[in-house]
Amino acid sequence: MSLSLLIADSLSPVSSDSYRFSQHLSYLKAYRAGLDKLAALDCQILLTPHPSASDMRTRLQSSTGLTDANGCVMYSQAVKQRLQKRLTEETVQ
Repeated sequence: MSLSLLIADSLSPVSSDSYRFSQHLSYLKAYRAGLDKLAALDCQILLTPHPSASDMRTRLQSSTGLTDANGCVMYSQAVKQRLQKRLTEETVQ
């Protein structure tokens, strides 16, 4: 049996406090498109630089190991939520 493995670099919407994602709409559009592509991948094993970003420790301790067919979808959704939080904070400031 073969499995698909994806190594995803950090996708965190972290930047200088003075940077405004909302002022760079083409970058924001490309960022979101990349997250959508990630969610659409056939990703049975997801590895990330920070284990907590993809729940690696929990997966390693489970009976199925690192395998998680929803890993890329969940990772993409989590990043989208953090991005939306950042965009919301930009409008408040």
